[in-house]
Amino acid sequence: MHKLTITEACELANVSRPTIYKYIKNGTISAIKDGKNTHIEASELLRVFPDITLNVNTSSVNSLHSLTTELTHKDDIIRMLTEQLSDNQKDNEFLKIQLTQINENFTTVNKLLQEKIPLKRKKFLWIF
Repeated sequence: MHKLTITEACELANVSRPTIYKYIKNGTISAIKDGKNTHIEASELLRVFPDITLNVNTSSVNSLHSLTTELTHKDDIIRMLTEQLSDNQKDNEFLKIQLTQINENFTTVNKLLQEKIPLKRKKFLWIF
């Protein structure tokens, strides 16, 4: 894993040194003491500050992590959109069937109205 200095972590996360040290002290961020120097793994910084983007040159592992995370989200989005498309196609087929039935009914009613069916009067009490 790629280790960042406190200064690098501050710059990437856009926070002050006291903030980083506070996170280390309360256990929010894990740090590695290397003699006098304190380092933070890039993955730790990404865990606490997920919105930061690390420079591609800092670590290929971090780039791979970002790419994997993006691909996972893209796969979820693609799966959701595929399901929505499938549902919309089913709805579309259902609506086509209903429209066809309505058109058939309309045609039948229209034919009946256009036909000239003579009305037969019935005699009722010999009155027409």
